[in-house]
Amino acid sequence: MLDISIGWFRKEKWFYDKPRPGDMFGLNIYRQCSLNKDLPGFHRQPFHTKIIALDKADEQTLLNNFPEETRYEIRRAERDGVVCSSENDPDRFISFFNRFAETKKLYPIRKKIYFRDKSCFLITKASAGKEDLVMHSYILDPQGKRARLLQSASLFRKEQDPGRRSLTGRANRLLHYHDMVILKKSGVRLYDVGGYAKETTNRELRQINNFKDELGGVMVEESDYIPLILGLIYKSKNILSGWKRT
Repeated sequence: MLDISIGWFRKEKWFYDKPRPGDMFGLNIYRQCSLNKDLPGFHRQPFHTKIIALDKADEQTLLNNFPEETRYEIRRAERDGVVCSSENDPDRFISFFNRFAETKKLYPIRKKIYFRDKSCFLITKASAGKEDLVMHSYILDPQGKRARLLQSASLFRKEQDPGRRSLTGRANRLLHYHDMVILKKSGVRLYDVGGYAKETTNRELRQINNFKDELGGVMVEESDYIPLILGLIYKSKNILSGWKRT
């Protein structure tokens, strides 16, 4: 379980079994609860994701669990000189992500709420020379020993050279494997791919699903809960449909 302050008297509560009854009158949002049913006083949003058990395999087995083509792409990225590492500067990640968000017409990051406590977040990157190709951010739950991919960003859409676009794709696969290895070494047991658009008809979301399928894991259904009072406020501002994040 993990609590993240997102404003005055407001928290995001991650990975609880279920919401606390008293919170139906408050402003706290619950994300990815294990309970899968409606509760009085809350709006429930089903959330699907895939979980990879890092504690059930060694590094080589994690690699072998990928499809053959994905393993080839990972090895090719290493031969191409792609280097993976942690990034300790949240501002650098935010700048990179916001350039990515512009290409995808996503909301930019405006607040560093997830990066205040270094024990609860991780940023990684894949670079070629001095150029950052891909960046990932994770929420870390020390109690549940779970890492949840929060954001994945790359700038391949701005790249005109097909070779560089392909290199970025390979770098992203290498970075996921790198992240699994370092998270496993740090004691993390569960790698959460950050959401899965189950039964979507959206072409882009299906492509993202296909990529996440390459990573493996087991599909699970969890629940996001928002107090009905807060839900009414969101609905009045037409933002409830955008509340779910993957």
